[in-house]
Amino acid sequence: MDTDLGQSQTGRGVTSMMHVTFDEFVEEDVRDLGTEAVKLCRQQPGFVSATQYQVKDAHEFFLLIQWENEHAFLACKQSPAWLLLMPQWSSLQEDGDVHLEIKVLESI
Repeated sequence: MDTDLGQSQTGRGVTSMMHVTFDEFVEEDVRDLGTEAVKLCRQQPGFVSATQYQVKDAHEFFLLIQWENEHAFLACKQSPAWLLLMPQWSSLQEDGDVHLEIKVLESI
């Protein structure tokens, strides 16, 4: 994806993809944080939709969140609520219980 956000900010929609793998004993924490992340995103300007895919027989899921444009996604990541939520994810990652990867996919 182009790092110059000029056209992407106001042009094409984007999808943020969160890929989460986790240890079984933190499943409840991960699900709660995922629910909070979606709730927070739904309240942000430029939010379009959210879809979660659970990997069968694994402690893993994908969360796809569609945004009107990249500017909306970046604004959500800078919102005070998001900045309060991320340390909780970071804590689980630092302990090695969770691996979280976020990618941005540009819509065609």
